[in-house]
Amino acid sequence: MTQLAESAGVGTSTINQIEKGLTQPRGDTVEKLARSLSVPRAWLAYGDGEKPDWE
Repeated sequence: MTQLAESAGVGTSTINQIEKGLTQPRGDTVEKLARSLSVPRAWLAYGDGEKPDWE
């Protein structure tokens, strides 16, 4: 969680709240997380498109 937060430039509390379902990432946060995870923004935000192959 800490590594993702640092890579995306967001706080660990933000990642924690998203993981627990307490908040939905919006606009800029989605873009930062998608870039950090190397996944399409639409896939991360809406599940649209092909699932990333992380293996």
